[in-house]
Amino acid sequence: MTGIDGPLDQNVIDSLDKIELIRGTVAKMLGFVDNAAKARTESPTHPMISTVREPVSYTSYTDGTRIEADDIDFVSRYYFMQEMHKTHPGTGTVCSGAAAMIEGTLVNRVCSPKARQTKTVRIGHPSGRISIEVEVAKTADGFHLKKAAFGRTSRRIMEGFVYVPENLFDK
Repeated sequence: MTGIDGPLDQNVIDSLDKIELIRGTVAKMLGFVDNAAKARTESPTHPMISTVREPVSYTSYTDGTRIEADDIDFVSRYYFMQEMHKTHPGTGTVCSGAAAMIEGTLVNRVCSPKARQTKTVRIGHPSGRISIEVEVAKTADGFHLKKAAFGRTSRRIMEGFVYVPENLFDK
């Protein structure tokens, strides 16, 4: 895989069983399941797994918009419920954003230096990008996440009418 693949790219579809094997092995190591093969049914949502790479330009999976390398700090693809996530999950945004600010992590190594200066991490995902403000403090006993803030959009999911009998209202 290239790291800028879309959810329906054949190379992603062909790799899903291998990705699930890795996820299942990690689920067993973390104690979520006693057998890696059971992760698909006994722990289908966790752990989540992702890939990251340095910023590179690509085309959005959903609308064909061009995502330019200069507009992101790294590229990420999450795998959830045995498929590639079409955007970037909120929990993954916090985790990846924090990891980008922690020296020595893989995400930190692929993240652009600009993110460390601005404390805003711009993550390129299959459908576009998401930004997160992140502040991490290094202390004698390790790294501590002090701030992780990002916005989400909401959309109307239904419009309709409810008919309530008039006798239920105060007159």
